[in-house]
Amino acid sequence: MKRLTVQNAEILACKFRSDIGISMSEPVNAKTLLRRLEITAMYRPMSESSYGISCKSKSGRMFMLINSNSTRGRQHFTVAHELFHLFYDESPAPHI
Repeated sequence: MKRLTVQNAEILACKFRSDIGISMSEPVNAKTLLRRLEITAMYRPMSESSYGISCKSKSGRMFMLINSNSTRGRQHFTVAHELFHLFYDESPAPHI
């Protein structure tokens, strides 16, 4: 995966918010957003070195697993990170 600059990441984040109808100043509720985007999500305990994983089927169905042992803030970051993979990663590959 090609690394993004901070500026390009911010541009993609603004575009994503616009595409899903969330203003730049509106707070994002991660669980509500996942339901709205019809992403099947599970919060389950995982090892300390794992935060989450996502995958998309050929038909477009999306799944996300988030480490419930992580702090709430880390879980929200993981959801955002995995959303990038689901919507913008051109050739996703497993990574830790």
